[in-house]
Amino acid sequence: MARWIVDDILLDRHDEFGFPNIADAAEQAGHYVVRTKYVPFSTEPTKEVWDELAMDGPTVVYGCIEFVNQLKRLGYLKGFRPGAYFNLDNLKVSTYSPIFGDLMLNNEFLMLPWGEIRRRIGRLPFGNRFFIRPDVVTKTFAGRVIDFDNPADNPEELSRYSPVGDETICVLAPVKDILCESRHLIVNKKVITSSQYRYNNVLDIRTDVHYLASDMAEWVADHVWQPDNVYIVDIAVAADGEKSPQAKIIEFNTFSCAGLYAMDTHKVVEAVSRAADREFFGDDL
Repeated sequence: MARWIVDDILLDRHDEFGFPNIADAAEQAGHYVVRTKYVPFSTEPTKEVWDELAMDGPTVVYGCIEFVNQLKRLGYLKGFRPGAYFNLDNLKVSTYSPIFGDLMLNNEFLMLPWGEIRRRIGRLPFGNRFFIRPDVVTKTFAGRVIDFDNPADNPEELSRYSPVGDETICVLAPVKDILCESRHLIVNKKVITSSQYRYNNVLDIRTDVHYLASDMAEWVADHVWQPDNVYIVDIAVAADGEKSPQAKIIEFNTFSCAGLYAMDTHKVVEAVSRAADREFFGDDL
């Protein structure tokens, strides 16, 4: 059985879909669960996590990015196997874009440092209205459509809650006409469970997903390149000019910090715990 160290901040409720949160699902499956909570600026994990470091066995960490980064920065993740599914280098747009190319939603993207974007307002390739996100997956700021022609949408908006350094590499892309967006969990090259989370640019969480998105998720899971043994892929069904809607890859995400929306948390726990067992004990399980 695996041990789960879960940050309470990321415990979304799934009662309306018939699923418990991931900590409850892990406990119901008989796994040992440590519930803790991210404490900003802490120099050590909570006592519960500290006690867990002395124990051996397959361990999965699940929580907000700040929580996982804190454990990683302090060196505590080295005591866990597999620990966090948190392969940040593989989850950069600059890493996977050369592999998937035109299959990406933002396949026409450019990359510029934030300071250069601010300097070139009025001279940017996509005009003053475009989609922007960081290259990294750690959410320096959330991906969004920005419009510099709107007085209320100024360059400082991105730094309102979290400063964005001028050196931050950003992805810029034309705004796309998106029908729906969905999230898919892939474990050891198999799609385990999925959830739609947006329809026509409005939050719309449900267990069923567009068939084109499901097909694309299966194709991604079967691809020779995988960012991790356990990861999340977000997929959009979008219009492409005069062509029929097509499924496109939005981005890859770390499992350990991903919201699960309406995913079947029983399937999540079963598949991820089995993956953790394989990594700890060997692939023969």
